[in-house]
Amino acid sequence: MKLSVALLALGLACAAQAAPTVDPGIPESLSIQGSVDILITFRDYQTASIRNRFKHLSFNSRTNLIQSFYATLKSHADATQKNVLALLNQSRTTSDIKIRQLWLTNKIIVKKADSTLIDSLASMPEIDTITRDRLITTLKPIDAVDASPRVGEQWGVALLDAPSVWADGNSGNGTVIANIDTGVRGTHEALRDGLRSVNSWYDPAQGTKVPTDDNGHGTHTMGTICGRANGIGVAPGAQWIACRGCARGGGCYQFDLEECAQWIVCPTDEEGNNPRCDLAPNAVSNSWGGGQDEKWYDPYIDSWITAGIAALFANGNDGPGCRSANSPADSIIEPIAVGATTSIDEVASFSSIGPTIRYRRFKPDISAPGEGVYSSLHSSDTAYGTGSGTSMACPHAAGLTALLYSARPSLTHRQIADLLIAGAQPTKSSERECLGISDTVFPNYQAGYGRISARASIDELNRWTKA
Repeated sequence: MKLSVALLALGLACAAQAAPTVDPGIPESLSIQGSVDILITFRDYQTASIRNRFKHLSFNSRTNLIQSFYATLKSHADATQKNVLALLNQSRTTSDIKIRQLWLTNKIIVKKADSTLIDSLASMPEIDTITRDRLITTLKPIDAVDASPRVGEQWGVALLDAPSVWADGNSGNGTVIANIDTGVRGTHEALRDGLRSVNSWYDPAQGTKVPTDDNGHGTHTMGTICGRANGIGVAPGAQWIACRGCARGGGCYQFDLEECAQWIVCPTDEEGNNPRCDLAPNAVSNSWGGGQDEKWYDPYIDSWITAGIAALFANGNDGPGCRSANSPADSIIEPIAVGATTSIDEVASFSSIGPTIRYRRFKPDISAPGEGVYSSLHSSDTAYGTGSGTSMACPHAAGLTALLYSARPSLTHRQIADLLIAGAQPTKSSERECLGISDTVFPNYQAGYGRISARASIDELNRWTKA
């Protein structure tokens, strides 16, 4: 027995001093490029328990909640990363590495790390893993199919009956919606007046100082959320902010997406400095995704929800086959996953559908207009065009989320989801089914609970108020 205990103690000691796991592709990258961007994770990973603790704490305002959340996580990261940060700062005096601390998940991004630095990091016992960046997905540019302005509310905005909510005096005023996308043409006529004046833009990959978009995808999605010209926006009274997570040719890379996720909680200035947790948006729209049942973004979604930020994701464009929902929309953390519908209220043939790989959950949760959607483009300040995809559906739901927050700022992510679901309207049947569940039954794996309705969700919120 004594021998067994001794061996166990020795094993635990060895495990505690185990070397970090280093991405096997790093040596090849170093041999080709001479340096490589890396992500460092740590063994002392208490961020999940911190998030869980904050879910059960009470604060007199969301700002106080997020500021306390930030202070706790930042303190934990600083303590855990102390020795590694010291090494990195020392290395910075003799190299051109760039360091970005991810206090939200206790990680560090290091850009342009060379072999000497990586060898030193690989000997530090507090480090768990050292990995390379990777491409998650590529967002296709939006073609200017119809560049001439169309007068009046666009079909998706009208189908949601958003104008009837505007007529009540609610156009999303007093709310801020973020997106993580290819950027935004900030000078576009439909968007320039809605840009928040401070801590409203961050570009982790290219460091641009003003809202920029060389792809068009992000300008198009933001226009649908809150565009103020030609009836393209669901919530034209809302303000917007944006983080450019998909800057490199429309490529959405993991490190950029992780930096953007942290920025959403406490937006910084364009240099990545001066975080302002009091300026967190009400919701974040994500028209990107890739793979299935991937968990790497779960801590960020969980952090957003903990911080009182509604999280919405496009469900993917890999339909019509069953089990085609993309990550992070299919996350077990339950972001609001949005499928796409057509102008005749059918589920679009490309829209990814459920069930999810794990637990056979319904994803999408709800659906929204996503085929032939007309919105702003990046090519000029007066450019418009049409696009199709769940990327176009998600911002419709984000715009409706702004209307709901404008009506009641204290709503939680879960309450937003409940209101979107409560207001959902049945979609037309395409005579499809998954796992024996027909698309005439709601919820179903094609449309979720149905196509969203601004009028119906606001009416449901009003009933809550009277109850």
